[in-house]
Amino acid sequence: MGRFIEKFNILHIDTEEHLGGGEKQLKLLVDNLDSDVNSTLALRDALEIKDFFKGRRDCYFLNFHGSFDMLSLLKLKKIIKKNRINIIHAHTGLAANYAFVLKPFVDKIVTTRRVSIPIRNWLSKKKYASFDKIIVVSQSIKKQLHFLDKSKIEWIESALDEKFLECPTREDAINMLHLNRNNMYICNIGKIEEMKGQAYLVEALSLIKKENIGNIKLLIAGKGDITKLKQLSDRMSVAEDVIFLGFINDTRYVYKASSICVVSSIFGEGSSAAIKEALACKTAVIATDVGGAKFLVGENGIIIRPKSARDIKDAAIALIKNEKKLNNSFDARIFAPKKMAEQYKFVYESLYK
Repeated sequence: MGRFIEKFNILHIDTEEHLGGGEKQLKLLVDNLDSDVNSTLALRDALEIKDFFKGRRDCYFLNFHGSFDMLSLLKLKKIIKKNRINIIHAHTGLAANYAFVLKPFVDKIVTTRRVSIPIRNWLSKKKYASFDKIIVVSQSIKKQLHFLDKSKIEWIESALDEKFLECPTREDAINMLHLNRNNMYICNIGKIEEMKGQAYLVEALSLIKKENIGNIKLLIAGKGDITKLKQLSDRMSVAEDVIFLGFINDTRYVYKASSICVVSSIFGEGSSAAIKEALACKTAVIATDVGGAKFLVGENGIIIRPKSARDIKDAAIALIKNEKKLNNSFDARIFAPKKMAEQYKFVYESLYK
């Protein structure tokens, strides 16, 4: 028989240096939890992170130097004592390391795993086995945790920001981004890094252009080093057709300006925000079979193999030529932040039953 907890005092630890999907999900979670859940946040002392969580009084900013920072650990112990923390919720792999060490100082440990990367290290397996609940954002991640007691694992899909319930018109999006309405746009939104597979998308664009089916441009939106992609665009003779937008605060405009969104990730995805956001904007999706893509896309898009520019090309041409009819039945309300928060609260409550 568990003991009754009148008030949940939860310490959320997120160690990421740059703003990403995980940090956006953390904010959606703490903003939508019921009033009987006190959330305290321990975050990286980085300008980007501090700006995103600006205005919250429940945030502590720590250095988290290297793979493990003893000074940050000591500060976390003080935070636990000061705020009478009974549950630690780790939101990154590094945060899970700190939670593992701090386990003796709290009642329960919860962690959310957002990446579909197998855990092979025996020490990491031992760490996750010691936690009370492991929340996964896709079934593919759940399958990778086969070494754990199944009762410890909960599947909770990431939320979709409610602003995606209302999207701008294509005309407004074209004007906002200063684009040419006579072009057809394919977009990719996310961090610019190898795992996102943007190189295959640039190569696919060169194949699409050879089909002479219209004036097609590629929009790439996100932070990261674009040097290699620019060089590849030059080699593929599509430099004038690839538009690097940089970081876009409101990505709805990019999706609505585009006829197709390609999620070209080659590994690591859990529950892709880009897929949900694009479908909410009624933009056709082509996604590689990574993480939870099949579950999210359903009949609303096309699933392809990772690392295949030709597959991207074939799928895009099928959509452009209307050879592939989409169901377009995506319901954004399924991924409401409040619903996600209710599921997390249920997990917290279950720890004391």
